[in-house]
Amino acid sequence: MTDAVTCICFNSRDRSGKRSIMNFILKSVERKSIYTGLGDKGEPLNMPVSPPPYTIGVGLDVLFHSKSDRDAWCSNCRSNWFITKLNSRVEGYCGCEFATTPLSPEVAKDINTWRPLTGALRKARAFSYDASISSLCVRVSRSIFGDDADALGRLAYLYYFVLSKTERSRYFQRMDGPDARDINRADAQKANAATVLRSSLQFKDIRTDVCRELAELASKRGDYNLNFNHEDIIEFRQGKGTLSPLRIASICEYVEGMCLYVKKNKDISKYNESDFMDSLSPESLISSIYNSSEY
Repeated sequence: MTDAVTCICFNSRDRSGKRSIMNFILKSVERKSIYTGLGDKGEPLNMPVSPPPYTIGVGLDVLFHSKSDRDAWCSNCRSNWFITKLNSRVEGYCGCEFATTPLSPEVAKDINTWRPLTGALRKARAFSYDASISSLCVRVSRSIFGDDADALGRLAYLYYFVLSKTERSRYFQRMDGPDARDINRADAQKANAATVLRSSLQFKDIRTDVCRELAELASKRGDYNLNFNHEDIIEFRQGKGTLSPLRIASICEYVEGMCLYVKKNKDISKYNESDFMDSLSPESLISSIYNSSEY
């Protein structure tokens, strides 16, 4: 966590003076390294003068007790770093998605970024939880991998065949989401990659081209845990819905850690959960979440 990040929330009045507006403003000592605004469609504005090498964005599904509560909250909310939007997944449950602008990793992983927003939502009796209608999506820019063409395949391998459904993963992934077996739903030609991987349990002789096929397989459909369909970002779609600022920040850290791990380690035969956890920073938020009442 860095003390350079500050998100403030304050109330103001609309032009008529009758409606109270909640303002969520993200400030930082490193002002030149973050976006400072969103357009009408959620596009980031004011490109940083010194942008970070990669960015992390978050999409959080939030549910309200009624559509009128949701509509009132969203219409009274202003922010320079996120928008609220309806989507088919949660609209029928009086919900909406909070989608952020691309954030620098330090901002996305800082608990102080999320506290004002989650606190205000809790005060409004909104909620988000580990269920099929509520989730947290983390979007990492592909620039995190540079020009490493095989990184996506290694990432899919790490996620589906090493970390998925492990004891620690339950802190970060929805338990009702698809696992490695579900990638067989893709076209038969692409499913061959999963079959080859699954039949070689020792993972001693995994060819590079198989990893590439696995990356293509994960790109085939948008409803996988990993979504490679976007040209500029990678989506991790199975984060647990939550209004805990600690969990949101730690999931961002977990996802970033996976990307950096496969970027550094190109031999997938040596991938294991313990080695991955050891690769995270000693100051990692993840190391503190297991005994946290806030989590």
